[in-house]
Amino acid sequence: MYSSDSSSIPGVGGLFGRAPPRLDADPQVLEDWVDGLKACGGLQAGPALLQLLEILRRSDLSIGRRLSILSIVKTPVLKVCAGLPKPRGGRTHIGITLEQRLGRLMFVNLDCALHQLDRRYPFPGERESRQRLWLIRNLFRFAGPSDPLCHPISGYPT
Repeated sequence: MYSSDSSSIPGVGGLFGRAPPRLDADPQVLEDWVDGLKACGGLQAGPALLQLLEILRRSDLSIGRRLSILSIVKTPVLKVCAGLPKPRGGRTHIGITLEQRLGRLMFVNLDCALHQLDRRYPFPGERESRQRLWLIRNLFRFAGPSDPLCHPISGYPT
């Protein structure tokens, strides 16, 4: 029987026994949740990070909190992406890979944070300038695929 109750739908929270923490909660709660993902494989931690990044994308947080969350999840996202299986060169794939989804959501969140920082501090001080440089450096890190097989124009460096 079909049920519209969302609790009956298995989700990422069911894999770990808990959903991602509230983003406005204590940062230590998020760090503990991310540490709990280390025990899971990339195929399980990846969807949990996707869910967290999607919640972050839609949330209305202060720039300080947004930067804090992005700095906490950056390393786990990179490690999950590095540990995921890569597509083979001869096979055609329909859709995007988990690695590409994670990279895209990190990019979107970093871009949102950069715009939010620029709106909040039109004349940044030293601290805001360092935060801005961190955001820009990581925007380039997550800007696109590093695998030449995934690059849309073969032969051009990525």
